[in-house]
Amino acid sequence: MTALIPAGIQGGCPERSPAMLSTDELPRLLALAAAPGPRSRDDFTEARSLMQSVRSAPSASRDEKRQATDAFAAVRASYTSEVERRRTDPSFQAAAQERVIGGPSEAIRIDPAVLASALASSRGLTLGRTQRSSLLPEDFGVFGEAFDAGEHSLAEATGGIWKARSDIPEWVIPDPIDWSADPFSDKNWVAQFHGWRPMNVYLRAYGVSRDPEMLRRIVPWMVAWAHYRRNLSPDRHNLVDPQSGMRSSGLAIVLDSIRRGELEVPIEDEIALHDLALDQIQWLASGKIAYMNHAYFQIIGLEVLSRVLGDEAWAPACREYAASVFEEFLGSQFTDEGIHVENSPSYHFYAIGQIKRGNLSRLSKKAAGIVAKAEATYPWFLLPNGRLAEIGDTGDGDTAPLQISEGSILATGTSTYAVAPFWSSGYAVVRSLPDVPPVEASMLIMAGTSRTHIHSHADKLSFVLFERGQPVLIDTGRYGYHRDPMRSYVESAAAHNTVGLSTTDIGRLAFRLGSARLDAPQVEGDEIILGGEVEWTPHRYADFAFSHRRSLRYAPGRHLTIHDTLRSDRTMTYASRLHFSRHIQLVPDGPTFEGRLLDGTQMRVECLEQDADIRTYRGCTDPIRGWETVDYLKMEPATTLEAVCPGSDRVIRWRISFGSDQPQ
Repeated sequence: MTALIPAGIQGGCPERSPAMLSTDELPRLLALAAAPGPRSRDDFTEARSLMQSVRSAPSASRDEKRQATDAFAAVRASYTSEVERRRTDPSFQAAAQERVIGGPSEAIRIDPAVLASALASSRGLTLGRTQRSSLLPEDFGVFGEAFDAGEHSLAEATGGIWKARSDIPEWVIPDPIDWSADPFSDKNWVAQFHGWRPMNVYLRAYGVSRDPEMLRRIVPWMVAWAHYRRNLSPDRHNLVDPQSGMRSSGLAIVLDSIRRGELEVPIEDEIALHDLALDQIQWLASGKIAYMNHAYFQIIGLEVLSRVLGDEAWAPACREYAASVFEEFLGSQFTDEGIHVENSPSYHFYAIGQIKRGNLSRLSKKAAGIVAKAEATYPWFLLPNGRLAEIGDTGDGDTAPLQISEGSILATGTSTYAVAPFWSSGYAVVRSLPDVPPVEASMLIMAGTSRTHIHSHADKLSFVLFERGQPVLIDTGRYGYHRDPMRSYVESAAAHNTVGLSTTDIGRLAFRLGSARLDAPQVEGDEIILGGEVEWTPHRYADFAFSHRRSLRYAPGRHLTIHDTLRSDRTMTYASRLHFSRHIQLVPDGPTFEGRLLDGTQMRVECLEQDADIRTYRGCTDPIRGWETVDYLKMEPATTLEAVCPGSDRVIRWRISFGSDQPQ
C-alpha cells in the first residue's frame, strides 16, 4: 500500500451523516471572535471547526455563513499576529522557555558578571598550545557510529551531499556553504543543519583515523557559521542558539587539534573559532540549558569545550557547572521508578543512549543507578512483535528482552501475566509473559503521564492493545514535527483512544499538569482492571472543563470493556474514540462492528450506549480523522470509530471481544 502525505489527499467520509447547524455553533464562534485578548492555537482550531460546521449545514442561511466566515477571519488574524509577536520577541522567548521547560536552579548558577569578565579576557586571542590531547574516546560518541576506517566513513560525504532524514531528499552542500539555507521549509532540517550535523561524518572519521585532514574540510564551514551568527539579527538568535551544545562538541574536537599543532589553520580562522567557542560557552553557562532531552547535547558540549580549553580562566567553573547541572537535570528526567518523564517511550530510550554515548555517568555518582533502573523499565514498552508502543512522539527503537521480577507477576483465575510496577509514573502495562510466542501474546498499555507537556499528546487515559500477533487498537503515532494540520491532529485527543469533544479538537496542553493519575492494577476473576482519571481544561473558559474517570476490564485474548465516567457543569458533546490498526477492516452489523485479525480471529466491537451517535472514519481530511503513522510525515488510512454522546454527567461504554467470547 502506498504511504500517503495528507497535504496531497482528497478524501471524504461517506459514513458520516449530513451536517446540521447546532443552535449554539454560530453564537459560540461570534463570542470567540469578540473575546478580549489574543487568540490561541486552540481558539483558532475551534473557530475553524465551528466555521466549517456552520458553512456546511443545510439549514444555515447565507447571512449566517457570511458571519461565520468573517468571525473565523478575525480569530485567524489575531492568532497569526500573536504567533508572529511570540516568534520575534526575545523577552517572550526567554520567559516561555523558563515557564515551559525550566533550567538550572539558582543554587548552581554561575555569577553572570564573573563569567562575562572571564570570557572577555580570552576574546580575540589565539589558543594556548599544548602537546597533550584533552579528548576522551567517548567524546566522539555524539557524532554517531564509528567505522573501521576514516576513509570508509568519509565516503558518506562524497560529492558534498547531506541527507538529514530518510524522507527528505539529499542536499548538495554549496561551496562556500550557505548557512541561511532552508531548501525544504522544514524546521527539523534547519535545526539539524545549525547543529552542524553535516560535519559529523568528518568528525567520526577523525575519531577513527586521527588524521587532521578529516577536519580541514569543515574548518571553513565553522568559520562561516561564526560570521553568520555574528550578522544575525538579535530576534533570530533563539532559532540557532539552542543548538550550541551540538556545535560545541565538534568545535572542541577542532580546537584540540589546533592547540596541539596537529591542524594548521590561518591565524584569523583560529581566532574566529576561539571566539565562537566563547560565544557557545556564554550561552550554555548562562542558565539557558533546557531541562528537556536537548540538555544532553548541551551539557556534553559545555563539558568537553571547557575541558579542551581548560587552561583559560573561565573553564574550571564551567566544568563544575556542567557536572552540577547534569546531576540536577538527571533527577528531573526520570521518576523514582526509572521512567522518563517526557511522555514518549522513544525519548526514554534516547535519554539512556545519550547518557551512555557521552559517558555522562562520570559527571554524577547518581547517574549509574538511574541508568540501570531506566534500562530495566524500558523493555516494558516493547510490544510482543518487537516494536515500540507508539505513545506520544515515539518513533523506532529497540532494547533488550524483558526480564520479569517476582513482584511483576499477576495471576488471574486461569492465567498468569506480567504487570509493570510503575503505574504511578504514568504507564499501566499488562502483558503475556516473555516466553509466550508473539502470535499468542496479549498486551495492554494505558497512558497517564502528567509531569510535563514536553513531547506530550492529548492522550491521557488512552491505551494500546495488542492481540494474537498484531496491534489491534493503536496510537495514531507522532507523524512528525512539521507544524501543519496533521501534526495538530496527532497531538489532539481526537487521534487517541480516549474521550474528547466532538465539536473541539482538544490540544495537548489542555490538561492540568499533575491531574492525570493511574490506579494500581487489580484482579477480579479472569479480568485485570486498569484505571485512572484526568481533568481536561481545553479552553480559557471554565465551562468547557470536564473530568474523566476510566476503567479498563481486560481478559487477555478474550475481551476488553471500556467504562468512562464523565462530569461537567454544563452539557457537553463527548466523543469516545477507538483507533484500529490500518490492517483491520470493520463491517457494521446493526449496532455492532465485525472484523478479523490477521490470523483470522473474529473481533466484535460494540458501543453499549443506545443514544450514541456512532461515526466511522478512514482516511478523512475534513475533519482529519482515521490515520496511522507509517513513517516520518507519512500516514496511511486506518479505521476510527467515534461514539458521540451528549450530556453533562454521563457514562460511555465499549466492549471488544475476540473469538467466541461474546457479551453475556
